[in-house]
Amino acid sequence: MKSLIKIIFMFSLAACSNVKQSPINNNFTNTISHRLIDIEEKCSRRNPIDFEKAHVGINVFLQTVVDRINKLEIPNLKNANKNEAILVLSEIDRTLSDLGYVFCIKTNRLSDTYLNTIVTSSPESRHSVVNEKICLIIDEPEYRSINISKFWNVGMKPIDCDLSSFLYYSVGEILDLPLTIVQVPKHSFIRWNFENSYLNWDTNDAREYSDNDYRLAYGINTKSEETNKYLENRTTLETQVYYHSIVIDDGASHECFDEFKAYLDIDDLYVSALAYNNFAWELSTQENARGINYVKDAVSYSLKSLEMENVCIYQDTLPCAFAANGLFEEAIQTEIKYFGLNSPRIKFFENKLSCYEKEVADVERC
Repeated sequence: MKSLIKIIFMFSLAACSNVKQSPINNNFTNTISHRLIDIEEKCSRRNPIDFEKAHVGINVFLQTVVDRINKLEIPNLKNANKNEAILVLSEIDRTLSDLGYVFCIKTNRLSDTYLNTIVTSSPESRHSVVNEKICLIIDEPEYRSINISKFWNVGMKPIDCDLSSFLYYSVGEILDLPLTIVQVPKHSFIRWNFENSYLNWDTNDAREYSDNDYRLAYGINTKSEETNKYLENRTTLETQVYYHSIVIDDGASHECFDEFKAYLDIDDLYVSALAYNNFAWELSTQENARGINYVKDAVSYSLKSLEMENVCIYQDTLPCAFAANGLFEEAIQTEIKYFGLNSPRIKFFENKLSCYEKEVADVERC
């Protein structure tokens, strides 16, 4: 989740002035995409001009797609029927493609979409090398393949399921479309909600899928579906919490930590196991978190993530949380419990264990 894929920003404010303006609400520059960029600015170490470029890029896309959707002349977008909804969603995908957005799995941050890209493979290679990372290029529908060749390494803007869902959702905020973001394990998609039904739209390949399609594809059982709220509509705030948790890095300000902590104090707000784990990890391992008085809560956040989903990547966080709070014996016993001598990561396990035995919490500098 921490890799960066950067691309060349091809549009400027001047480009915006050439786009025919359409009626939009007052939230045009305060959509979820804009708010997530603001979260990144507080939570990462990057030049402020990068975030300005991201805001401009988002605005260009939104102005273009709103104009195109209005030209579809659908009389009542909010109450559109299924065929009309598919027409609108397809137009959003077509606009993304025409503006050089390329589905590149896995990207990381929305701001990365508007930065310089280095591509060292050909557009014919679906598993391409982008910024020294292997990236799966999704080149269907057919118009995507044509545009990929056009923008390859010259204006290519890589996006993935999360980032594209945010952009779709932003369009929904402007045009008052009944869109929500839905999550399954390691994947997000868009849902268009009708009065008594809904349409699942997978932004990766611009196709409709049923809930059962996702259950089968992602191995979702009844327990995990209920515990993790898979296939349920996420609120805007729940989406912000999720994104906030994945963009915290070693440049995070105390304000970034404080805002995330505030989410956890909101009654009845769903917070995913991933978000609990990521926050616990950053509190436990980041130098910028030193001195924050709720580092002690990292243990309870880690335990909460494991209660929701007991997987290896979350198990790795708990010993770090114990160590960050000076509980080295608990850290040692937990490390042995989860990553004993049979661990395939035996070398890493031994290094961590050695640090805890020396009562050093910072494993990277041990």
